[in-house]
Amino acid sequence: WTLSPLAKRRLVEHASKLKTGDDYDTVIAMLGKPDSDLEEIPKGVGTVSHGRFLQYRMSTWETGLSNTFHDEDIYVDLDTKDSVREISIHVTLTE
Repeated sequence: WTLSPLAKRRLVEHASKLKTGDDYDTVIAMLGKPDSDLEEIPKGVGTVSHGRFLQYRMSTWETGLSNTFHDEDIYVDLDTKDSVREISIHVTLTE
């Protein structure tokens, strides 16, 4: 499945306005509810969270599988205080 080109462009425009240090509420206000909201807890090291990882999907090549060459999404990495640490945008915009 895929979002329309206009919906993709709007999401990318809003994501590009986010800055390091913005809080979780600002991310949600600008991008809406994420498709995935996961705690970052390293395997085998303990149960202490290193933050959160939000994913906004715009295009999925094959349901149930991750395809880094074809899937389009935005990742927002939040620290333990729910502040933006990093934003990654993986999308091709047309017209």
